[in-house]
Amino acid sequence: MPSWHHVGDGAPVVRPGAVLGNLSSAWGAGPAVVAAAGVSVTAWPGTPVTVTVTPRPLGHAIARGQSVAWATVTIGGEVRHVTLVASRAVPAPSVRWRLTRL
Repeated sequence: MPSWHHVGDGAPVVRPGAVLGNLSSAWGAGPAVVAAAGVSVTAWPGTPVTVTVTPRPLGHAIARGQSVAWATVTIGGEVRHVTLVASRAVPAPSVRWRLTRL
C-alpha cells in the first residue's frame, strides 16, 4: 500500500503565527514577521519544501498586523502563498532622529 500522509494532520508546513523572519530599521528594533495563515498539503513523506520570503515596500511606521511580506511555499510541484504580517507596531523615527541624520 502506498505511503502518503496529509502534512497538515500532524506536521503542518507553516503554522499560523510561525515566525518566518524579522524586520529591522536604523532607528529601532523591528518586529518578528509571522504567517497570517497556515499551509497544509497532502504529500509523500520526504517531499522537499522550499519557503521563499519576498518583502513588500514599507513606509517608516509599521502597524501591528500590517502585511510586510509574502511567503511562497513550494512542496513538490504545488505552490502556496502566505501573507506575512508584523507581530508588533514600529513607530516612525522621531524628528530629532531624522534631523541628526541628514
